Amino acid sequence: MVMDSSGQVISSRSSWKEEKSNSPTASSDDTVRLLVDSATPADSSPTTTNGRRPPKPITHPVAVRAILPLPLTDLAEPYLLTGAGDILRTFDISSLDEPELLSETDGHWHDITAIRLWIRKTVDEDGKTRVEPWVVTSGLDKTIRKWKLNGKCSFLIPQSKSIIS
Repeated sequence: MVMDSSGQVISSRSSWKEEKSNSPTASSDDTVRLLVDSATPADSSPTTTNGRRPPKPITHPVAVRAILPLPLTDLAEPYLLTGAGDILRTFDISSLDEPELLSETDGHWHDITAIRLWIRKTVDEDGKTRVEPWVVTSGLDKTIRKWKLNGKCSFLIPQSKSIIS
């Protein structure tokens, strides 16, 4: 198991198996870009990576402040969550050349600043462990919200707590 500097678990199990060094980045230019391994073969041009053109950026109407690439988590699902403005967006990135916008959720009253995965584990009375994936977001509206992931990366109604009164 490999962890990044924030302590989040990074897993190589993903839809990006053939390119394990992929990493998405968010930017104030209103895009999310996928960075791929910079080692290029001698026969590739400077505009390609490993003989392929990099995927097109995923555009947003405003600056993207937060991302959660689920392929790089323990869930290893082909979804990318982004926070741009107060909107939480979910993309299916199983096809890197054609990411599909699955949902837009008005998540906060002000800009979303962070998105994290929380795996809630509970033990039932019969001794079985139940695992529930949740997404936790924070925003400039001074709230932390948790979103239960349901099915094809859709969300249930959030439960929010004010962090500053």
